[in-house]
Amino acid sequence: MIEYVKRYRTPSLVAKVGWIVERHTRKWKVSEADLQSLRPYLPKTPVKFARGLGGALDKEWNLYIPQGASGG
Repeated sequence: MIEYVKRYRTPSLVAKVGWIVERHTRKWKVSEADLQSLRPYLPKTPVKFARGLGGALDKEWNLYIPQGASGG
């Protein structure tokens, strides 16, 4: 999935997938190197997880996370 997302080259998609995958690294057996490989593709400015929803900014992924979505 990581390689597919990188090939797609859509920064908002990279941020969303990276944020989700990071919360399931053990379960999905994703390495830290895989997550780090997404960093060059992140959006330059913060994006929202979903249209119309604000939330707290996760600076690591440059992504606004809606309240209640941070559970893993």
